[in-house]
Amino acid sequence: AWVVVNNYRQNDWLPYVYTTKDFGATWIRKVMADGFGNSQGKGDKVTGYVLSVLPDFETEGLVFLGTDHGLYVSVDGGLVWNKWKGFPSVPVADLKIQARERDLVLGTFGRGIWVMDDIAVLRKFAKGEIQGAAAININILHAGDGVLASYKQPSGARFSADEAWSVANKPYGAMLDLKVVAEKDVKSGDWKKLDCVGKVYSEGGKLIRTHKFSFDSSGYYRIPYRMVADGFRWPSHYTPKPDDGIPSGRTVEPGKYKLVISSGKVSDSVWITVRMPQGEQFNAAGNARQAQLMDTLRLSVERARLAFEGLKDAEKTIAQVMGTKYVNDSFVSRLKKLEKPLLDSIAALKLLYMLPEDYRPYEEATVRLMDHLQTANGLIEGNEMPGENCLVALKTAQRETNRVVARINAFMSKEYAAFLKLVLAEQIAPLKQYPSW
Repeated sequence: AWVVVNNYRQNDWLPYVYTTKDFGATWIRKVMADGFGNSQGKGDKVTGYVLSVLPDFETEGLVFLGTDHGLYVSVDGGLVWNKWKGFPSVPVADLKIQARERDLVLGTFGRGIWVMDDIAVLRKFAKGEIQGAAAININILHAGDGVLASYKQPSGARFSADEAWSVANKPYGAMLDLKVVAEKDVKSGDWKKLDCVGKVYSEGGKLIRTHKFSFDSSGYYRIPYRMVADGFRWPSHYTPKPDDGIPSGRTVEPGKYKLVISSGKVSDSVWITVRMPQGEQFNAAGNARQAQLMDTLRLSVERARLAFEGLKDAEKTIAQVMGTKYVNDSFVSRLKKLEKPLLDSIAALKLLYMLPEDYRPYEEATVRLMDHLQTANGLIEGNEMPGENCLVALKTAQRETNRVVARINAFMSKEYAAFLKLVLAEQIAPLKQYPSW
């Protein structure tokens, strides 16, 4: 048994918490008068009188302590206490553990409810299962299930008033707890960034997702896998770098997935389960229909993107040619006559996709190719069983893509081809020939 005592009504602000293992015949104080446990000053000093205590029902040694100044945790039965820094320093009136989700639920005095999601790692600490590592290392300590939950705007006021206070929900996805050991710079003593690659495999071994990210220092991290597969790139003014990650795509189906996180020669992996919320069924037919329509849309998006990249490459080539010094003045004059019409044509073709990158005034009247593509994407993704509206939007996106790409191919095969022919006739360094999409 654990017992909390307080005497704050007589201006005694010391923490009093006791435990007994012989039905009350003898008692051991777990926080001494100096605020530390029975460990001669190790850990954090417990401040504020004690309001609540909760030993974990599953793991011996793991104890949570609620005081007037916040939450404290011990993994050795109260010998050493550490303040939980991610929780505000407010009175913790009561503590409960939700068994299925392994969540610690805290009731604060007059300030609402706060949930610490999944205490599985703390249980591993208490069991002594987490070991230190000196060299660069990645250790996945625990991975929870991923739940394909759906969210909607609650009814009522859309925006809360100034006096309303709330914290964010936990990130959507399967949560991974990791211990990361990075490297320090010998001269500055600063942590070096640890660049990582995360890969996700289906139960059958198919690679479905590759994602790049990094850690700034050694420490314990909780990161989400957002239960998505690889997506596709959209037409954009930004040109991706060779080491850029792949955008995320559709949500995965319920099932088992292997997650691998690596950095150089070190890596770790874990299997996770993605499931539906309790009481809900997975719409397999609707998901298959979504996948079919999205694969069709992907072809149009990729054609549109490659054509847009071709326009950007043409701009770079023109700039390269015009930036070169030539001996033949007549040739330079002919080039200059072609330059502005070519760049104007490219700008007009790019405007069929989207507004210029540096466009500032507000403009929304013109429907462009990106609008058609993104409308189709939103309708397909947003409907569990895609219907007629999705098909109409998809066909419109295909038609508009064909129209825009045809105009780009015509420009490439005529005006731009004539420009390349003129340049090559002067025996300028070989240039890339225009492709056709």
